[in-house]
Amino acid sequence: MKKSILFSLAFLLGSSIAIFAQENTIELTPTIKQVTVFLSRAQVETYTPITLEAGKTIIRLQNQTTFLDPQSIQVSGKGDFVILSVEHETDYLKKDVKPAKIQTLEDSIDHYNMLIDFNNQINDVLEKEEQLILANQNIKGQNANLTAKELSDMADFFRERMEEIREEIIDNKILVKKYQVKLNSFNYQLAEYNQAADQPSSTILITVSAKTALSGSLKTIYITRNAGWYPSYDIRANDTKSPVQLAYKAQVVQNTGYDWKNVKIILSTSNPAVGGNKPELNNWYVNIYDPSASKPVLRTARYKNEEYESDKKSSESASYAWSDKDVNAGTVAEYTSEVETTLSVEFAIGLPYTILSGGKGQQVDIKNIDLAADYQYAVVPKLELSAFLLARITKWDTYNILSGNANIYFEGTFVGKTFIDASNTLDTLNISL
Repeated sequence: MKKSILFSLAFLLGSSIAIFAQENTIELTPTIKQVTVFLSRAQVETYTPITLEAGKTIIRLQNQTTFLDPQSIQVSGKGDFVILSVEHETDYLKKDVKPAKIQTLEDSIDHYNMLIDFNNQINDVLEKEEQLILANQNIKGQNANLTAKELSDMADFFRERMEEIREEIIDNKILVKKYQVKLNSFNYQLAEYNQAADQPSSTILITVSAKTALSGSLKTIYITRNAGWYPSYDIRANDTKSPVQLAYKAQVVQNTGYDWKNVKIILSTSNPAVGGNKPELNNWYVNIYDPSASKPVLRTARYKNEEYESDKKSSESASYAWSDKDVNAGTVAEYTSEVETTLSVEFAIGLPYTILSGGKGQQVDIKNIDLAADYQYAVVPKLELSAFLLARITKWDTYNILSGNANIYFEGTFVGKTFIDASNTLDTLNISL
């Protein structure tokens, strides 16, 4: 009986150990391959190669942005294994990996703090030496008689050494001021980059099961906040007989805490931040207006343009003579494909981009369009005595243009800025040149 019980316990213990041994846990960091940037938010697609053993394995995809939406996580894989569950957790003990630029700034700050501390300590030693010399001027005692030469030598020593000490202290203070200026600039830059510092780390937990050991891969897709893009334009007119050239550009900005390095970028005109619920139109009840009941209130509609950074172009050198054989440099717009989906328009950028987290953003050329224009002169003598040259552009609303700021160039010269209002219902767009 005792042997039977012991055998049963040993069997159960061995089975438990075998089951426990089949559950493995591996920690991996996925690679970002593609990012679809919306007007607000972005969809990140990552790729992770995996090596599995037989049994159940918990895969921890760590170092994910803490701004991801857990409800948007999608996981698929390649290989002879089964995905059992997908979970998300936030690790408040393990912080996000610092971007390289933040690490470089922190190293520079440590370096200059060390230099400032070293020079301050040198000055402290020099000041103590100065106090020691002043406290021991009467080195032979009050009753000792000094010869003229000894007195002269002592005075020379005091003078020379005190001058050396003063000069070293002043030089060190000048160095400390220079180092402090550098240190302040690095601190200001770090504060700008480090707005989202001390964020917790985000981890995706994927439980899979495999019958045998194998190699495969995982693809994860999720939506993250703190990312988006906005349009900007360059409008160029060479003369009053040529079409207007419209350069459609995007400023992509992300502050997810992780750099997007050498990834494929897709720009989408949709906005997941806006709800998709159909609005309900309520009844309007009309009554007789009584002017004595209330006074009309005049309201002025205002809009505020988004801040943007104009594209800085270096001027062409006057000493260079252009010829017909010269080949114009290409732009990324030549590698961009445009796809109209059911709900939005997507611009797939053919060349990979690196977009740093927390930076000023990355400008991406979407496409260049030649727009037929009718040039006319217009005057408003009551308000302005000058005449204005207008480029009247028709069918501009067929090019999937969004509202945004535009720089205007005429005959190769920058003439001003304007705002393109995509909500304009007129079929003609007037650009003042």
